[in-house]
Amino acid sequence: MMKQLNPVQTHAREIFYAGLRAVETDVCMRRHICLAGGFLKMGKMVYYLNTYKDIYVVGFGKVSGFMAVTLEELLGERIKAGIVNVRYGYDAPCRIVKINMAGHPIPDESGIKGTIEIIHLLRDARESDPVICLISGGGSALFELPYGSMFRR
Repeated sequence: MMKQLNPVQTHAREIFYAGLRAVETDVCMRRHICLAGGFLKMGKMVYYLNTYKDIYVVGFGKVSGFMAVTLEELLGERIKAGIVNVRYGYDAPCRIVKINMAGHPIPDESGIKGTIEIIHLLRDARESDPVICLISGGGSALFELPYGSMFRR
């Protein structure tokens, strides 16, 4: 049987859960990114999407996959391709952006392969194509290419 909370405890619990909701990935993304009438507003910047053919998404960090889910919901098929490196166990239900799971906090071969894929994707983008880069905690371990690695082209 659960103990009945007094009004102060109830209020404290409400504040706690409101704080958790405020920092959810989707809530944070939508607070700073919105799409209206073909205009994409990201922070203080505004882009008229009809002037762009392809949009690319890259990223790295534990919640970059969930950030990509929100972008897909906002931009849909305007995203041509994307890839994000996330920590094992942080898979996200993306339809367009590829989720590459890799080692964190210790980088591994999967992270290196994902980094190489990100570099190739960026090379495929034209200079006029917007690239949205999603970075979250753990990104430094999830986007690495050690000096002297096999990728020297």
